Order: sequence, then structure tokens, then C-alpha cells
Amino acid sequence: MKKIKLGVVGPGLIWEREHKPAINKLKDLFEVNAFCATSERSKNKVMKEFPVATFFLDYKEMVKKPEIDAVVVLTPIRLNATVAIAALEANKDVILEKPMAANSLEAKELMKAEKIAKKKVIILEQNVFMKQKDEFKNIIENKILGDIIFYELLIHQFLCEEGNELSYGNIEWRKNPDFQLGTLYDSGIHEIALLSSIFGRPEYVYATATDNYRKDYGGIESLAALFEYAGYLKGFYSHSSFLLNKRNYFNIRGTEGLAYIEGHKIIIEKNNGYKEEKEVFDGIIHDKMWAKIYEMITDKIRIDYTTANSYDDIITLESIGESLKKSDRIKISY
Repeated sequence: MKKIKLGVVGPGLIWEREHKPAINKLKDLFEVNAFCATSERSKNKVMKEFPVATFFLDYKEMVKKPEIDAVVVLTPIRLNATVAIAALEANKDVILEKPMAANSLEAKELMKAEKIAKKKVIILEQNVFMKQKDEFKNIIENKILGDIIFYELLIHQFLCEEGNELSYGNIEWRKNPDFQLGTLYDSGIHEIALLSSIFGRPEYVYATATDNYRKDYGGIESLAALFEYAGYLKGFYSHSSFLLNKRNYFNIRGTEGLAYIEGHKIIIEKNNGYKEEKEVFDGIIHDKMWAKIYEMITDKIRIDYTTANSYDDIITLESIGESLKKSDRIKISY
């Protein structure tokens, strides 16, 4: 089995917490061949753990390394598209953190580069690999609940944990974002991707939000949004990066019943009294995602969440921002 040789740009917190542990479990599939970072601390750490890898201070030089098959882009959001485009121009596949660009214009440029290079761009969006996504899609497509009329998704969490140096929220570029919408754009993209993977693209959005409550953070802190889709479907979505991670929920309501998440199960309750439970436990989702990434790069399976899907999700987030600015219902133009 051929190993995919990786070059990693930005081996920071997300690398330490999620991607490195997953890749280390898949050493028969992946080999880390090079790193690029801008600090001596990062250099010393990665070279101690991966002594045979080559270290670069300039990603433009790293992506040219002929031994690299794919470039893993784990940079701050403002650099995602720029680094990914450089990798594509160097004829490398790209494995890219979400969101794939800081805005829709940059996303378009990345998609253009992808088309010219004829290389793969795989986005590290773990929600689209979840069993609950597949099960909810199956429920909808097979009309197990009849026609779907409404859904409710509420995901609240503490992004910034005081005294925890491994907290994502303590990173400076998140506290003072140079990209749109703050943590809603960075963290909320996960839920937007999940929703679009299940229900498709919404046509309208009306949103309201809390911002500037925390003076040490920029951007949207807590959001409530109503999405409208073709046909009868409406959806409620609430996101927060600063509220207690308890009593989150995901409910889908149809003309013939209800499906909802309870622990690691989807519960189906129908109008006629029928009840069923479906197990949707994924284990460590990043392990599952990286195993799927190998299959995508080697053409064993197709890329399910494409750059076009990611572009649509960025447009949805930008439309939320427009709705907040205008305090009005917005038609989403993809």
C-alpha cells in the first residue's frame, strides 16, 4: 500500500489536538515528510517528534519539495486560500482546514486554481463524516418522517476555557479576528456544513445575534437564525462560542413524526406510536476522517464535501452577516 507523503503548514494547536494523533495511528497510510512554521518553538517540537522530516520557514519553498504528495494547510483562516493555491500551483493535492477561505471571493480563486491544477482539495470538515449526517439523510430521502417541515439545531459551547492553554479560544487570531463574523465563521462553519449536507442550500435567512458582550473578543458571540428552503422546509439554528455546553439539541420534524439526537443515538418517533433507535457513535471522528481522506486521495471513494459545497456554506455565512447588518430577511445568492 502506497503511503501518502504529507507536508504540514502550520503545526499548531489543531495539529497537536486532532490531526497529529489521527495520522500517527495511520502510519501505514501517511508519512509526514516536511513541516513549515514561523517559530523556533514549533521547529524544535516537530523536529523532535519527526526527526527525518524537513523543516521550512517559507511555505512557498516547502510546497515545491518533490517528495511531498499532499500539503496539509492548518494556518490561520486569512492564509488558508493563499497557501492552498500555492500548493496547487506546485502540483500538489491539498488537505485544508475549514473554512477554506476568509471570504467567498478568496474561495472562488481557490476553486479556479483547483480546476487549473486538476488536483484534489479535501476540506477537513469532520461533521460531514459523521454517522448522524448519513442517518438523517437516509431518514429524509426515504420519507420515514413524511415530508420534512422543520428542524432545530442548537450548539452552544465554551470556546475559550480560562487557564487551559490547549483551548482553541485562547489563540490570538481568534481573539482578534482578521476575518468576517469572528468565531461564528470559524466555529459555526461546522454546523452550517452539517446542515447543508443534510438539507441542501437554504434560500433565505433571517438572523439576530449578540456581539461585543465580551470586550476581549471580536465578532459574533451568540446567534439565532431562521433558514427557509425550497418547498415547506424551515430551520432554526443557534450557535454560541461562549455559553455552557449543555442541553444542545438537533430535532427534525416531519408530517409523520420526529427524529432527534439523544446521546449517541438518533431516536425516531412516529405519529402512529412507532419508536426506533439508531446507533450513530463515530468513535474519534478525526481518525475516521483521515482514513477516508486516504481513500479520497487514492480514488477509492469520491470527495463528498467539495470546494463547491464549502463555497456555498461560506455564502450562507456571509448572508447571515448581511441579515445581521440589515436586520432583515435576506435572499441568499449562491
